[in-house]
Amino acid sequence: VSAGSSAGVRKNDAVVTIFEGRPVLIGRIVSVSPWSSGVKPVYHAGSSIGARLEKGRFEGLLRGAGSPDKGMTLHFVNKEAEKLISHGDPVITSGLSSLFPAGIEIGRIIAISRDIEGPALTLKVKPAADFTRLERVFILRNRESAP
Repeated sequence: VSAGSSAGVRKNDAVVTIFEGRPVLIGRIVSVSPWSSGVKPVYHAGSSIGARLEKGRFEGLLRGAGSPDKGMTLHFVNKEAEKLISHGDPVITSGLSSLFPAGIEIGRIIAISRDIEGPALTLKVKPAADFTRLERVFILRNRESAP
């Protein structure tokens, strides 16, 4: 992004955009120079985000699959969520870590898998943002990096 330490950007700040009138998580700042910053997108294979289902408030760990087309996978969701959720439902930030405030949309459910022997669901999630059409992003100061 074309903002860096001279504009107050710091590592681990959240990067969001506005999509259909709602804030949508793009990723987090991973490198900063005086005039620009690098962003690790939510779909990056090394990305892990504490997430929550908007319906039912069930939580899990969202991991990137490497590209926008592959999306993300939400792990460790309680099986009870299956009664409440459906394809297209929003997945939002949980707010359990200091990196991202709670309630920012990350993506939408596109598939639901059941672990037959375990107590959890695994959900496939499509990013809410269209990464091929991003024009403007906003940087939210991380609570831990704020002076």
